[in-house]
Amino acid sequence: RSNQRLGSLAEQFLTFSRLERGVLAIEREDVSIRSLVEEALATYSNTFDHQRIDIPDSLVASVDREGLTSIVGNLVENAWKYSTDEKWIEIRANRVGEALQLEIEDHGIGLEAAQRRKVFRQFWRAESGLDRKVDGLGLGLTIVSRLVEANGGQIKLQSEADRGSTFQITLPETES
Repeated sequence: RSNQRLGSLAEQFLTFSRLERGVLAIEREDVSIRSLVEEALATYSNTFDHQRIDIPDSLVASVDREGLTSIVGNLVENAWKYSTDEKWIEIRANRVGEALQLEIEDHGIGLEAAQRRKVFRQFWRAESGLDRKVDGLGLGLTIVSRLVEANGGQIKLQSEADRGSTFQITLPETES
C-alpha cells in the first residue's frame, strides 16, 4: 500500500508539472464511462459503506481516458479520505447536449464558503481536525481542475460543512 501511495504521489507531481508547462497531451478516444468509473472505484470498492454508480452501460464518450481516469481517481480518493465514520459515494454520468456530465457526490466533511473559494488552489488543504490525519499534498483538486480545463471543460463544486460535497464536471465531446 505504501508503494502504491508513493507511485500515486509521483504520478501527481508529473501530471502537475506537465499541466504547469502546458505539455500535457490530450488524446481523445471512445471510452465506456461506466467501465472507467468502476476501474477508478476498484481500489476502494470494499472500503465504502455505500457506493452507487448511476451511469448507463451504453454511455460511451469521446474523452481523454488518462485525464478522466485521473479526475475520477482523485475525486474518489478525496471522498474516501475526507469522510468520517460512514464512507458514502455516488457517481452519476450522462450526456447533456454534446457534452459529458459527471457528478461525484460524497457525504464527507464538506467545506464552508470560504474554503470552497480556495479548494482548487495548489498546495491548499482544508483546515479541520481530519486534514492532519489525512495524507496529501494539496495537489489533487488542483490537478482535477486543470485537467478539466485542459480538456475544455468546466468544474463546479457544491459543498456544505458536515454534509458533503458534489463535484460536477462537464466535458465537451469532439470526434475521436
